[in-house]
Amino acid sequence: MSSSAYDIQEFYSTATGRFVHQAITKQLKQTTIFDTHNDASQRHLSLGFGFPFFEGQEKASPDFTFLPPEMGLYGWAPNGQDIGKHRSGKNRCGICRITDLPLPDESVTQVFMIHCLEFIDDPEMALNEIWRVLHPEGRLIMVVPHRGGFWASRDTTPFGQGRPYSLSQLKDNLRSENFVCEKTLTALHTPPFKSRIMLNAFGWAEHLAQTVPVFPGVFIVEASKKIYNPITARKKRHPVLLGDKLRWIDTPTPQPG
Repeated sequence: MSSSAYDIQEFYSTATGRFVHQAITKQLKQTTIFDTHNDASQRHLSLGFGFPFFEGQEKASPDFTFLPPEMGLYGWAPNGQDIGKHRSGKNRCGICRITDLPLPDESVTQVFMIHCLEFIDDPEMALNEIWRVLHPEGRLIMVVPHRGGFWASRDTTPFGQGRPYSLSQLKDNLRSENFVCEKTLTALHTPPFKSRIMLNAFGWAEHLAQTVPVFPGVFIVEASKKIYNPITARKKRHPVLLGDKLRWIDTPTPQPG
């Protein structure tokens, strides 16, 4: 399948897509993604195709969504419903490069990414841009395909598109862009069957994996933005002879020219 928004939407209407939605949503409930907006100053941003996960979650729905250009145009209303091509509604979905978000610094409090990072050529730059628009202590929740999982090797699902990651790669990228990993979860331990019977038959794998997380299909990572206090250099003290007495004076630290 392709990575277009309407192809991903069609996937979530299948038995496999509904199983994916249920398995990932169960794990997302352990993060802060569904926390409601407590005041008008909170702004939630979604990057990638995360619309199915906010159905029935109007109070926690993102204020706006950006899709990578590769996904094409898509309409999405504030109540989390697809507005389609010829229906009225206040569209809150746009297209932009994730490495160049059209938002001011520190303008959002939460970012949710799914079907997104794996399609970006420069993930470090994208994470740096997300860090820029997040409030201090803001949260980033990502769902990313696991490089060693069954789902990344099946190109008939959205998770088989783009570049999957290992958990160490994700953590290294987050750390290099001044994010702190707060929580790591896994989902989709069941192989990507098309049959609902087979998916239900292997549903036990999702429960067992909570204690023995082997071969997950996706990683779910929640990270926070950290701003570290600058380290100030200690003043150097030098002995100086003033009259007949030896005194210590502070000298300024030389600045790079």
